[in-house]
Amino acid sequence: MSYRVRPGLVLVNICGMALLVPTRSTSESFPSVVPLSFLQIPIWEALSKSVPMDKLYELFRVLLKISDEEIGAFLDTQLNQLYQKGVLIREDETPQPSAPSCVSND
Repeated sequence: MSYRVRPGLVLVNICGMALLVPTRSTSESFPSVVPLSFLQIPIWEALSKSVPMDKLYELFRVLLKISDEEIGAFLDTQLNQLYQKGVLIREDETPQPSAPSCVSND
């Protein structure tokens, strides 16, 4: 499954926390600030630069030094978490406004 970032979200670092913050034009349809884990940051950065999924797998293979099976399971979990938070869009769907609250604590 291929993903892309939801348009209108910006990665910011505030007091050591990585947060995805909506731009003004996106804030009505996506009124949430979403924290990212330190392992989700490079995923977001790679997808925001349209890095292909195979390159993303290779990046984490080098970073984490784990087997291909473990990389697949790890990335599937992380991508699914970001998708569930509403910050990623599957390549085969169009972006829909979705944000449950003002701040997400996931």
